[in-house]
Amino acid sequence: MSDYIFTGFDSRFWDGVAQVNHGMKFYIAKMTEADWFENNTHKVQLDAAWRAGMSRGTYHYHRAVASPSAQAKFYCDHLKAYGLDQFAIDPILDCEDKNAPVGLANVTHIENTADAIEQILGQPVIIYTADWYWDAYCKKPLPTKRKIWAVDWPTHTLVSRPKLPTTGGWVEDDVVCWQKFGDLTRTGWNAKIDI
Repeated sequence: MSDYIFTGFDSRFWDGVAQVNHGMKFYIAKMTEADWFENNTHKVQLDAAWRAGMSRGTYHYHRAVASPSAQAKFYCDHLKAYGLDQFAIDPILDCEDKNAPVGLANVTHIENTADAIEQILGQPVIIYTADWYWDAYCKKPLPTKRKIWAVDWPTHTLVSRPKLPTTGGWVEDDVVCWQKFGDLTRTGWNAKIDI
């Protein structure tokens, strides 16, 4: 397992103003959701992160009501429009849709969406999820082994290693990012951030 030594954040509502000596090494922007929603501030946020010296990445919020191919195309079109060469972090699929069907249908939809993104971009997809979501809504591993951005909040436990979904099949070596805290208020930032 990698050591967790870099601090970064995501915040859909960040205004792009980075504080001096902010200590953040990376920023992840919400770019799209389903096949109809674009975060209209992602360009400002990503440009600001670059000016502040942060590595950048983006995520797509998976929705089970949109077809895998349609949402993959929607996300990838926006990535390409911004410039694929601008990102140091692989594309991320945010899996926490509480309106998704439970079990195999949800896992299959997530797998097909990730596959479609990978086919378009030729890059691996990172899965963003938490045990509270995966263990209740998916209940089984994806057919294809993928890296995970492990999310420990909203429990805010002070532990030294990420808590992984018990039904996801991931092990600590699969963790590429560990989000320990969410909705934090930090002096100088206009919006709550997830670290």
